Amino acid sequence: MQRKEILFSEGIDMDITEITVDENDIREEEILVEDDSQPEESKELVLQRLIDPVIKKMESLTVTDDSQFKTAGEWLVKSKETKNLIEEKLGPELEAAKEKKRQAEKERKEVDNKIKQFTDPLNRAENAVRKMIAAYQTEQEKKRRAEEEKRRKEAEKKRQEELKKREESGDTTPVEEDPIPEAPVAEKKEEPKVEGVSFYEHWDFEIENEKAIPRQFLSVDESKIRKYVKAMKIDAEIPGVRVYMEKKPRVR
Repeated sequence: MQRKEILFSEGIDMDITEITVDENDIREEEILVEDDSQPEESKELVLQRLIDPVIKKMESLTVTDDSQFKTAGEWLVKSKETKNLIEEKLGPELEAAKEKKRQAEKERKEVDNKIKQFTDPLNRAENAVRKMIAAYQTEQEKKRRAEEEKRRKEAEKKRQEELKKREESGDTTPVEEDPIPEAPVAEKKEEPKVEGVSFYEHWDFEIENEKAIPRQFLSVDESKIRKYVKAMKIDAEIPGVRVYMEKKPRVR
C-alpha cells in the first residue's frame, strides 16, 4: 500500500519528526466527509473513523525521553487539525441549530412579555397586600410577647415580695417545698383564618458588623486570588496560599 510522510510542524515550537500515515485511508475519509449528500448517520460514522486512530495513538503514548516528548507534541497538533476538520464539517449544522434556538428564545420572550404585561400589575398589588398582612401579624406577635413579658415581670415581682415577707416573718420553709404559683402564661390569641392563605416561618438576616463574623461563615475569593497571582507571578505572596507555576502545552 502506498504511504506518504506528512509533517505536522506548523504552529509548534519544537523540532518535529515525521509521522507516517496511510494517505489512501486519509483521502477516503476526507472524500466521504466532504460529500454533503451523504446521510447524517454516514457522516457521523466517517468522522468517528477519522478520530478513532488519533485517539488510540494518543492513549498509547508515553513521555519518558525527548523523542517521545516530540512525538506527543506532534500528535497534539494532529488532534487539533482533526478537531478543526470536524468543526468545519459540522459547523453549518451547529449554526443552524443556534439560529433555531435564537428564534425560539425570541418567541419565548415575546410571549413572556405578554404574560408579564398582565401579571406584573397583579404582582405589585399582591406584594403590597402581603406586606400589610405580614406587618399586621408581626405587630400582633409583638403585642403577645409584650403581654407575656409583662405577666412574667408581675409574677417575679410577686415572688420577690413573698420572699421578702417570709424573711421578715422568719419563715424558713424552703421555696422548693412551698412553691409560689407561677403566673399563668398569656393565652395565645387565635390567628384569623383565611381560606387559601397560610403562613410559614421565614428566617433571614442582616449583617451588622462584618468584622465580627466568625471565619466559618466566610469564603475565599478564588477569582480575586487567581487574578492577583497571574498579575504578580513569582512575586505573588498570600499568607495561607501556595503560589506555583506549571508549564502547559498550547497547540496552535
